[in-house]
Amino acid sequence: MPRTTVSTIAVYGAFKCPSGVAKERVGNAIIVADTGNHGVKKTTTPKHDKVSSLAGTGKEGYRDGEVSVAQFHSPSGVAVDGEGSFIVADTANHRIRKITPQGQVSLCRGPAGAIETEKGPSLCSTSPVESL
Repeated sequence: MPRTTVSTIAVYGAFKCPSGVAKERVGNAIIVADTGNHGVKKTTTPKHDKVSSLAGTGKEGYRDGEVSVAQFHSPSGVAVDGEGSFIVADTANHRIRKITPQGQVSLCRGPAGAIETEKGPSLCSTSPVESL
């Protein structure tokens, strides 16, 4: 059996019920869906011992726009696409959201009937999506 090392990569108390993780394609950031804090956070230092907000105000809600004003409600999953955007499962809002490298949050998919079907996957990404 191969040897494995388990390490804590973020400070205690920085998250409230973290549930989804992805690694940035370019750079060293680890992205976390912080379910209980209604946002998406990142660690960027070599040891991942500092945590900052990537998107969300920390208050539950639904709002698109700049990452500093965007709101999520219990995000639970995150993945990265080939364009460097993060795709977030905004669970309690029943939506899939996109965070672009330019700092914009927008809707990818919503409840049935919210978006025309023929526009489906292309709204989120035109490239493969990966998560850890």
